[in-house]
Amino acid sequence: MAKGIQAALKDLRDLVDDLTTLEVYTYGGTLETTDIDGQAIKWEKFTPGAGSNLKLVAATKVLVDFDAYSFQSSDTSIANRVELLKLHAATVESSQQGRAELLKTFLELLPGGFDTPAAGGGT
Repeated sequence: MAKGIQAALKDLRDLVDDLTTLEVYTYGGTLETTDIDGQAIKWEKFTPGAGSNLKLVAATKVLVDFDAYSFQSSDTSIANRVELLKLHAATVESSQQGRAELLKTFLELLPGGFDTPAAGGGT
């Protein structure tokens, strides 16, 4: 039974870590045909450097306390680099908004609810 509790606590820690840490990676290049099944990408095989022609263009990690880490490649040979950087920035922004809405929804489910100042509640 102790192992079951330990496993449940680990799962909970992993879930909290996943919900409180945002990581976005943007790659440029081409995928090998082994990485694609019909029109869907096999994400579990999406591994840059393992026989693919992918290059990391940008990476961002945002922690729950808003500490953030960013990387932007200086490799100007990456095709469509400027467009990929714009896509990366838009993806980070969209992901942050989605996480904020998810957190708001969770807080509203708490006993007694949760009113945000933007919704006219709170003090």
